[in-house]
Amino acid sequence: MVKNLFITGPPATGKTALLRNLLKTIDMPIRGFAMQRLVEGEETRAFRLLDLAREAWEQKHPYSGHAEDIAINLRDDGRWQGAAHIFDIKGAAALQPSGKDSNSLVVMDELGVCEKSARHFQQAVLATLDGPHWVVGVIKPKDTPFLNAVRNHPRTAIVPICPRWQAEQILTNFLAQTQKQP
Repeated sequence: MVKNLFITGPPATGKTALLRNLLKTIDMPIRGFAMQRLVEGEETRAFRLLDLAREAWEQKHPYSGHAEDIAINLRDDGRWQGAAHIFDIKGAAALQPSGKDSNSLVVMDELGVCEKSARHFQQAVLATLDGPHWVVGVIKPKDTPFLNAVRNHPRTAIVPICPRWQAEQILTNFLAQTQKQP
């Protein structure tokens, strides 16, 4: 039985926006993580990792140059660099269940290539996929051992964002199912 559903597709196609909008329609506790875009003007400079059980999911926030929980940073050469320790500490902790969230939905937004050195985080993601909770998220269409392990998990389905109406319908049906079954 599918208990893990991930949206995938090219950058800037509305994967996270679709997920956020549909999550507003469900009535169950949410935990997990999301990336908050840190912007300078209109340019994305970094991403903060948010613990959704403890922090509000604001999609954009002004970039100040320094934050203790920046998980992905834009380097001077224009390439993105992940901070494995942020994923391993804060990201893995966001995936750990607590006694009060026995029927929570786990959100993972988004899984990508910047976690490639975050082994503890990767183990926490895979353990969560094996667990009893429903999982919904976004996964980059990249070929890495970690992302392939998520995609090939026997209880995971991957839904392309295009066509958007189809992805929205599949995600809506999945979220409705999460509220009916333990």
